[in-house]
Amino acid sequence: MENSHSLKSGKCPLCGSTEVYTDKDITQRGESRQIPVSTFTTIYFYSYICFGCGFMENHVNDDQLKNKKLISKIKNSWKKI
Repeated sequence: MENSHSLKSGKCPLCGSTEVYTDKDITQRGESRQIPVSTFTTIYFYSYICFGCGFMENHVNDDQLKNKKLISKIKNSWKKI
């Protein structure tokens, strides 16, 4: 079950609209947005947009969240909030 505080649920947590769209199942890996982590490492993410209010979220590819080596690189180079 998706987090109800996320656009991934199909309902906007800000305005309550169900006019939520994503490119998750239509973009190929090279077409999705990406963030370089290091010289040879990149994370890919998909976007979710609410057309009721314009709220937008980005989520990392689920497979990459399971990659402990990748997550470790990010944790060692990014600032924790």
